Amino acid sequence: MRDYFAKNKSYLTILAGVLLGLGYNFSYLWPLLFFGLGPIIYYLLRVCQNPRAAFLHAWLMGVIFIGISQNWFWAALPMDWAGISNPYAGVAAISYYWVTSLFALSIFIALWGLLVYKIKTANLINLFLFPSLWVLLEYLRAWGYTLFYWSESSLLGPHWTPALLGYALANNTFLLQLARFGGGYLLSFFVVLVGFLVYLFILDFKNVKLKTKFLIFAALIFIFVFLDIYISNSSFRHGDQSIRFALVNTQFKSHFNYTLDEQLDEFERQKEIITQIKDDGLDPDVIVLPEGSNFLRRFNLNQESSAQEYLSNILGGTDKLIIDSGPVIKQNRDAYSTIFYFDLANGQYRQYQKQLLYPNGEYLPYLVTWPAKIFGQSKFVENFNKYRAYKKGGETKVVNYNDVNIGGNFCSEISSGNLYRDFVNQGAQVLVNVASHSVFKGDHMLSKQLIDMAKVRAVEVNRFLIRPNNWEGSFVVDSLGRIVSQASIGNPKVIYADITPLQNKTAFVRFGNWIVGLSAMIIGLIFFHNLILGRKRKNVV
Repeated sequence: MRDYFAKNKSYLTILAGVLLGLGYNFSYLWPLLFFGLGPIIYYLLRVCQNPRAAFLHAWLMGVIFIGISQNWFWAALPMDWAGISNPYAGVAAISYYWVTSLFALSIFIALWGLLVYKIKTANLINLFLFPSLWVLLEYLRAWGYTLFYWSESSLLGPHWTPALLGYALANNTFLLQLARFGGGYLLSFFVVLVGFLVYLFILDFKNVKLKTKFLIFAALIFIFVFLDIYISNSSFRHGDQSIRFALVNTQFKSHFNYTLDEQLDEFERQKEIITQIKDDGLDPDVIVLPEGSNFLRRFNLNQESSAQEYLSNILGGTDKLIIDSGPVIKQNRDAYSTIFYFDLANGQYRQYQKQLLYPNGEYLPYLVTWPAKIFGQSKFVENFNKYRAYKKGGETKVVNYNDVNIGGNFCSEISSGNLYRDFVNQGAQVLVNVASHSVFKGDHMLSKQLIDMAKVRAVEVNRFLIRPNNWEGSFVVDSLGRIVSQASIGNPKVIYADITPLQNKTAFVRFGNWIVGLSAMIIGLIFFHNLILGRKRKNVV
């Protein structure tokens, strides 16, 4: 295979993968996305001579792009948090997960290359064919990722969207606004469409001088950046009503099996941070803790006072909502990752159980359990299921507090635009996503990608999104995708934001991923057009 790539201009494929990876991973390099597709488009249209070559080259580009964008996997080492104390076993486990993830994600990019080669036609039609194929396969990839890491704890649906090309446009607030019309997939459609236009402009407009082309590109990038700066720094009036949120930012390690002493130590440090809220004197309406804080239930460990009594005294009143989370273990020993909405005024609890669990972090897919049992690692599977694994919860829930509807969910659920669309269709006016990335120790690349996801989610549904975090910095994103408050990574503190409850529904909320359906129609029409044209040519001959 090495000789094959050497003879077939693999440098074009490698260049495309690297440009896409850099544009996706680094905030100020996002324009590289528009140039990254050029080399692979050139190869598929002008160099490639057979379907096998198209598939392999697009696959190689996908492996490079996905490999760069998913390099944060390695931050999970060492894997004592999963009960793997042997460092070599930890490297083997991460390698297996990383390689299988590369395969699961890049195979759809390979199919894109194959279909582009098979269906390609005139450039004007290709302008819509290429982005339509990309978007449809990104959507199918979301399904494929779910099925690839399937187990009884999986949530069926196109929820997993890692390396969605459109997320990188979150780095330009102006272009990001497209998400409110068609979600993240419309952003991806735009990236590929512009990428094809760039390819045409560079290679087909031969009568235009290179210097002129460069000046035009520079002017377009300047316009995009100028509009981004303008929107990012403009004051947009959201409404008169506001509710003040306090986000608790912590830095606690991830444990495989908590001892009582470890829980009590964390509990004391949590109380110190909560005390800071009173000292700050900003009187928040809602206090949100990171995923898995389990703060409220730890009052049962020392029996000194109830959570309601302690917090009422510390915070100087009862007109507060505390949003906490932790495991709930049922009588059959099944554990559910659960958000607790605790109203200090009446001591009432309301709950939401996590639906979209993270594979290999919160459950073991069959892709892991079957090989583990074959190679004599049944004990590892048993221990993981006992100390680490969760079961998926029920439906999405919206909680009303002081006439404001709050929709809260967990860390990895930020990946699913459908779950947030469900929240808003149920009346949510403010969104909360509690998170913890102690497993990845605040990896900066992962943090950047998750902020991009949060921006897209906020704009898709026109809502503020609040994200308290353990280890990664907590932040608040407004409905335009702008960060209005943020804590630095690894800095235990409290940050505040005045949030405007919003009610308007975007086109994405009303019509969902319509761009996927439109893309499928475009592909079908082009396919049948080519089929009919081919038959006419045969009849002429």
